[in-house]
Amino acid sequence: MRKTVFKRATAVLLGAAAIALAAPAVQAGADSPSNPTSVQLRGGSALTAGQYLQSGESQLVMQDDGNLVLYLVNTSGRRGPAVWSSGTYNNPGAHLAMQDDGNLVVYRQGGDTQANAVWSTSSWNNPGAYLTMWDGQVSLVTAQGRGLWETKTGVSVAVGYGGPNPAGMFNSSRGLATGTWLKSNSVWLLNQQDGNVVLYRKSDGAALWSTHTANRPKSIAFVETTSNVAAIVMYAVDNGQTIWGTPVKGGPGTHAVVQDDGNFVVYNGSDQAVWSTGTWGNW
Repeated sequence: MRKTVFKRATAVLLGAAAIALAAPAVQAGADSPSNPTSVQLRGGSALTAGQYLQSGESQLVMQDDGNLVLYLVNTSGRRGPAVWSSGTYNNPGAHLAMQDDGNLVVYRQGGDTQANAVWSTSSWNNPGAYLTMWDGQVSLVTAQGRGLWETKTGVSVAVGYGGPNPAGMFNSSRGLATGTWLKSNSVWLLNQQDGNVVLYRKSDGAALWSTHTANRPKSIAFVETTSNVAAIVMYAVDNGQTIWGTPVKGGPGTHAVVQDDGNFVVYNGSDQAVWSTGTWGNW
């Protein structure tokens, strides 16, 4: 069995302009962004340069430059911001192999040998394991369903006051972790791997607003309430340091919503708007 001990590379900056878009792709699997289904890459299968898997509003693309990149996509298939990458750019002609031994490997051009491996999940000795993808969540699981590896990405779904809320809302019960996003019909609010939280327009991938916290530690954002003052606060995952925050007078019941009009708005417990990004009308 083939085995690679190459450790996963550190992902590069994942701003929309930081990773070049792939050339027109040969589609390896697809569904509708508005009706996501699970897609899989089974043992013995591969993604070559330009091919991709799609589930819901996301595509996992094997780019011509050798980088494996997870993108958000709109309903027409246009790629927006990058969410995750293998960091294997500058390897033109590389491909992704889902091996029979359970290892997921990016090989540079020249053959599937250990010397040509540039990234892997280090999950060999798991025959029958496969890659599965559902609307931005990419995982490697065993034949018995045990998780081996994941990108730790996907839609952040909050449970709000009085019951489930739309996917575009979050509050103190669930944070916005690095690699996750909120969405409406017109925008995504993405907590990027580089530490920046950015509001992107779906129609063309344009950045409408951000926290201007790029090159900071990975973070998680909450709506935090103290007495009668509520704020969206971002904390560093490693040491709990406050990275960014917006104090607003909200009080108990404060929540934030990514709206269909392109605005990200904080509402108090009486559903009165107390802060926004000022980006309405940008759909």
